[in-house]
Amino acid sequence: MMSDKKIFFALLPETPTANAISKQVKHIKDVSPYTLLQWVKKENIHLTLCFIGRTEEKVIADLISYVKTVPFIPFEFQLDCSGVFEKAGALWIGPESTNTALLELSIKITDMVRSRNISISYNSFVPHVTIARKFKDKHMHLSFQPIYWCVKNFYLMESVSTPHGVQYNVLHKF
Repeated sequence: MMSDKKIFFALLPETPTANAISKQVKHIKDVSPYTLLQWVKKENIHLTLCFIGRTEEKVIADLISYVKTVPFIPFEFQLDCSGVFEKAGALWIGPESTNTALLELSIKITDMVRSRNISISYNSFVPHVTIARKFKDKHMHLSFQPIYWCVKNFYLMESVSTPHGVQYNVLHKF
């Protein structure tokens, strides 16, 4: 019997970008008065392009074949602002102005997923990298050096809950 997987499409930073984000997170953590936050581990850093949720494995195989046709050209953007999703309690960093290539990639993937009659959990794309959870201060503003992100691929990811927290596994590299 096939099982469901909790899936999403995402960008994963290459090592220099992941290191730069991790360094900023460590600095923010060191100067933060917030001690009860759940800080995102370096290996979990990603930018979600399209969150799908629970999906049957047979649908995932079809989805991979279909999304392989998405036209993709490498691009760059920068993480240069911060924000808070109050309802989710998520502190994030992201681009101040949305990069056209980033937005178009998210739209193309989302449209392809929807064209396969797969429902998506949300409608609007807010490009961001969550750096901490259980955050309550909606007025927090972080000061940090811009982080440049060169995008050469995108990924289909699986989210797995473990006793030690969430783990993200690459299902397919595009």
